[in-house]
Amino acid sequence: MSAPRAVLHVGLPKTGTSFLQNLCRDNADLLAEHGVRQPTLGKEEVFQAVLAVTGRSSSWGRDPDAGQRAWERLAREVVSHRTTTLISSETLCLADLGQIEAILDDLPGVDVEVVVTVRDPARQIPAEWQEGIKHGRRHSFPKFLDSVLDEDPQGPGRADARERFWNAQDPVRVLHRWSAVLGPERVSVVVNPRSGAPRDELWLRFARVLGVADAPVVIPDSEVNSSLGWAQTEVLRRVNRRFVRRGNERAYGDLVKRLYAGTILRGQAGTKVTLPPGRHDDVMALATAWVETIEAAGHPVAGDLTELLPLRPDAQARAERGSVSTDDMLEVALDASAELLVEIERLRAELAVARGGASAAVPRQVGAMRRLRGERGTRAGRVS
Repeated sequence: MSAPRAVLHVGLPKTGTSFLQNLCRDNADLLAEHGVRQPTLGKEEVFQAVLAVTGRSSSWGRDPDAGQRAWERLAREVVSHRTTTLISSETLCLADLGQIEAILDDLPGVDVEVVVTVRDPARQIPAEWQEGIKHGRRHSFPKFLDSVLDEDPQGPGRADARERFWNAQDPVRVLHRWSAVLGPERVSVVVNPRSGAPRDELWLRFARVLGVADAPVVIPDSEVNSSLGWAQTEVLRRVNRRFVRRGNERAYGDLVKRLYAGTILRGQAGTKVTLPPGRHDDVMALATAWVETIEAAGHPVAGDLTELLPLRPDAQARAERGSVSTDDMLEVALDASAELLVEIERLRAELAVARGGASAAVPRQVGAMRRLRGERGTRAGRVS
């Protein structure tokens, strides 16, 4: 290779980015043998670096100066390696034209390519509503749908919410911003396969763009960043009204997003959140426009663009009701409270051991909670 190559995987959010990032980290040595390396900076440092170059450090409770230093180290590393470096961060999809030009200016002599992963809007929109709730937002699903799907959303802040959402979630916008600087031939589209496709299909499409389709990677068995159920999301939404994220971003991320939502609520069984059938025509119109525009722009495509067209939902889908009962939420909240108490006791036991004591009660409590969770999961099914 005559010059360093950088592949920037810029999202979109909730299009399998966590799955691909974890797979690449888990198979880092193997991929390096096939010519694709990853930054030596840790996951948090890469995150801080990307926040800095997209002007979002403060909103995530990070130090912009530390992020800028991390970005400078990352850029030097890319320039100094005459091989392919993969940088994957969905936050890069938010970069504006000026930020994109600055990113490229910091990578002189590097052959830069961009990959955008996309998914049909009928799956994408519910997933992004849930992700927003996991980041501290409080809007209900019906109000969220009104904001992002109505042409002229009514209500305080809804027009701004619509603009923020589609700035990150409209693949045409993101592709246009990066193509304006790099050209469409250097901005590839990887289409998420439909539900029920082989577990490695998304990776195989992504790998073809990277140039490592023959690398015998190990596909993770477990779900990465899997969705919450209806009732679990509604409980979390109400918790967000009481645990304010703004000004407390690091604590929210540690306690609410990762522990409460990512571990406790995620471990419960629940009914999957899906788009109400009455919104099918709205998302079909969106997806049809995406397919036509992407085809006309001439981007390299891995997968079939028609997989962006949503399948018509079952008219009897449970999601049609658009809400959950108080009893459903009460059971979720009580189970979560019990597990939080177990976690507090576990931490107390760890502290006691560190101080020279011991406790045998916690393993019994943890085992009981896991058995109870397993029984409920068997009855209700798990959400992924």
